Amino acid sequence: MVLDGASYTLQGTTDQGIRLAGRTNVTVQNIKIKTFQNGIVLSGSSNNNIISGNTIANNGEGIALISSSSNRIYHNNFADNLQQVYSLSSTNTWDDDYPSGGNY
Repeated sequence: MVLDGASYTLQGTTDQGIRLAGRTNVTVQNIKIKTFQNGIVLSGSSNNNIISGNTIANNGEGIALISSSSNRIYHNNFADNLQQVYSLSSTNTWDDDYPSGGNY
């Protein structure tokens, strides 16, 4: 599944902007996510997903990864979050290799 935000903004004041719980093979791209407690949350073995080309700003935590691994997270703009990334029991890839690059 591809969730393409088409450069629209997802803004709120609740806990989470986007949450993937126990999901695989989902791509989240081209979304501006701001003013949530957690911009994006991957939890409960959400593995093999792609988070790419998003602006994640002004959240408590930009992205939270909890027991979720083998995700590819690249070309995102993390800005002005209280904590850019929170990771617990998760191993993920944070760039798209040379010369494409990683996150800002």
